[in-house]
Amino acid sequence: MASQFPFFPRSPASGNSFNIDQAYQQALALHRGGQIQNAANLYQQILRKKPEHAGSLHMLGVVALSSSAFGKAKELLTEARRLLPQDAGVHVNLALALAECGLTDEALQCIDEALALNPAMPAARVNRLALLVKASRYDMALQDAEALASAGIDHPEIQINRGIALLELQRPEEAARCFEKVLQGTPQHAKAHNNLAKTLIALDQFDAAIGHANQALSIQPHYPDAVSTKARALVRQRLLPEAELLLKNASETFPPTPALLLDHANCLIDLRRFKDAIAQVERALAGDPENAVAYTVGGRALAALGRHEDAIGNFDKALSIDPGLHAARFAKAASEIDLKRFPQAIANLKACDTDPSTLLPIQMQICDWQDFQKRREELGGIAIENQRNPFPFLAMLDSPETHLRIAQAHLEHLNARQAQLVDFPRRAPGKIRVGYFSADYFHHATTHLMMELLDSHDRERFEIHAFSLGPQRYDAAREKVVQSVDGFHDISGLTDKEAAALSRSLNIDIAVDLKGFTMDGRLGLFAERCAPIQVSYLGYPGTTGADYMDYVIADEIVIPLDKQRFFTEKPVYMPHSYQVNNSQRVISSRQFTRTELGLPENAFVFCCFNNNYKILPDTFDSWMRILQAVPGSVLWLFKDNDAAAENLRKEAERRGIRSDRLVFASRLPADEHLARHGAADLFLDTLPYNAHTTASDALWAGLPVLTLAGQSFAARVAASLLTAVNLDSLITQTQQEYEATAIHLANHREALTAYRTVLHAQRSLSPLFDGRRFTHDVETAYRMMVERHESGLPGETIVVPPWSHTGG
Repeated sequence: MASQFPFFPRSPASGNSFNIDQAYQQALALHRGGQIQNAANLYQQILRKKPEHAGSLHMLGVVALSSSAFGKAKELLTEARRLLPQDAGVHVNLALALAECGLTDEALQCIDEALALNPAMPAARVNRLALLVKASRYDMALQDAEALASAGIDHPEIQINRGIALLELQRPEEAARCFEKVLQGTPQHAKAHNNLAKTLIALDQFDAAIGHANQALSIQPHYPDAVSTKARALVRQRLLPEAELLLKNASETFPPTPALLLDHANCLIDLRRFKDAIAQVERALAGDPENAVAYTVGGRALAALGRHEDAIGNFDKALSIDPGLHAARFAKAASEIDLKRFPQAIANLKACDTDPSTLLPIQMQICDWQDFQKRREELGGIAIENQRNPFPFLAMLDSPETHLRIAQAHLEHLNARQAQLVDFPRRAPGKIRVGYFSADYFHHATTHLMMELLDSHDRERFEIHAFSLGPQRYDAAREKVVQSVDGFHDISGLTDKEAAALSRSLNIDIAVDLKGFTMDGRLGLFAERCAPIQVSYLGYPGTTGADYMDYVIADEIVIPLDKQRFFTEKPVYMPHSYQVNNSQRVISSRQFTRTELGLPENAFVFCCFNNNYKILPDTFDSWMRILQAVPGSVLWLFKDNDAAAENLRKEAERRGIRSDRLVFASRLPADEHLARHGAADLFLDTLPYNAHTTASDALWAGLPVLTLAGQSFAARVAASLLTAVNLDSLITQTQQEYEATAIHLANHREALTAYRTVLHAQRSLSPLFDGRRFTHDVETAYRMMVERHESGLPGETIVVPPWSHTGG
């Protein structure tokens, strides 16, 4: 702000002493002539003789302002305003000092006071525009810019601030015209080049943006913001190492601003060099201990290291400095979500006035459905507009088309829509090398499902690698994975580009992504092309929307033929269920009594161990009608968090069901969790996000599952599993059929006994629990993929033939 329009008086202030007046006139002349230090010395001499000489206080404040001593400028100009309350120029210059001290609201108040004294004062009007931009009041800024134009006041700074406002209002084409107009009249205007570069980034014209950033730097070599702009263009081109080197060199070549150091820290976070990022934040704080943005960036780095409590401490410090800093509130909410402090996260998101597509997924974690009921019809459109992660919307919307559109919009946000072009050499004869990419190589549902497959691959024909993406957790499950594969690679500290390069150096033929858009997923590394064939599997039950994911492993139930058009990947149809299982899972020998589980001994026990966010009001309505129709029955639910349990109890009461008919199960070790299924009578599934691992857990433990099949992949998984265990009669097609079947089974327990008998037999007969058969089928799929690729054929729908076991 100091470079905008400091007001310079044309005549000296009056004084009682002729010598003081003469000295003041001389100081002003020196000041106008550029002899700033000599002028400052004279102002100080005057003040020693007359401490309340208003003109000297004012002009010393202007000197401090121009030398970036903003705190001193604020102090001097505040005193000058006390002595000269009717001087509009003093108000203007104090406003500039306040703005540079981060006190934008107070600065705007000062400017408005100046305009009250002199409504036509150009310096006040132009600086008000700049302050409105600084305060992010872009609509008001545009109004001021139009008023200045109507008054015939024109200056490059007006066009630049108008352009910045337009850019922030997502009107980049109009913004570009503002900056271009400045450059037509002033080709060497560094600030115009820099802001045009920012606008070109918004227009995805990255090479042109770098060109204008370079021009800004050629005009003004020590221009930290232009360095940051160029770095952002490089980042958008996925040239992270080049961006980091640029920022590093700039911070070592000339005294870095805190903003430059924080841009460097953000780049290091993107490079997953979190500790290095923290070091840059500490440098920024050394120069500016009250920098709220620095604490926010530092908190992000700490959160990425899994240090969420420390991260929250940083975010709280940032908010104590700047309570309106939404970035800190958003980041704090993210850490609170990781710590399952959902009510606190919701409060922070509401304080940011966030859109429903951000807030609703967190509200669903605690079964707070009020906003969902109001917003469900418009939710998909809001998610697409705001480029949200599609994963939460699988549980809220049963629309494969909407899931695709949200995924594609989110890829734009991730800057991962387009794949890098990689020229893979022709595959050498020998084993097919498969890489499984996951962040869950620890005690996690995905790893438990995958374990037998990793162990069972035919090592004569396949070489198996595991790539670990996320925070490293060391337990027995991880150790088992390490022992089961031919190569285990921790790539959590590598960039997407580096991780993909490692995969290519290992000559991986097929890269299998087990994460998609779920937590710690990194689709960006597949955009860098890890392998000539890339496959989406298991972790994310939907389309990634990414053209560089060639296949999705599925079956004809989860992706019916008429739904293929909503997948950018080509389906690989397994002969039975798509879901891999581990037939070696141990069920504890512990015999649970209903009493110790909090269940009534003689009641019919419906259960659902799905995560609470999968429970929608429509499903809960059905459950309550079922309880109403089956006297004395209870519903046994998984308790993910206290707030969800409390809200579900309240929702039951609202529907006329006593809250004590809901019983909540806490977490148990996996083998004991499987064992306690024996205390339930019937598992009730959710829609549109079915039970997936929880359904196969129930079936493995001998508990029948009742499902309502929907339209999307996630809504048809339980149907796939039930078909594989020969229990397709438990697949319903309407809500009424779902409820009627549950009530019928509760009243005809002999039917449930028959289903349990089938399940007992299916443990040894069903393809769902036949690890050897699944391994053979998926290896057949991999061979078919490789054969197509080696023949130069594009990916196409693959139908894996069933295995007869003959000769195999």
